[in-house]
Amino acid sequence: MITGWWTDPDGLTLCRLRLSGLPEARWAVFDAERIILLVAGGT
Repeated sequence: MITGWWTDPDGLTLCRLRLSGLPEARWAVFDAERIILLVAGGT
């Protein structure tokens, strides 16, 4: 689950991932080919 977004001064987009089995969320470079966005709720 992505819990946050950040763009660094160079334009690199990072997302904060909470992954099953890991004790803490971690920041990762957002790669649309590796991370698929799914709507969890709302419109």
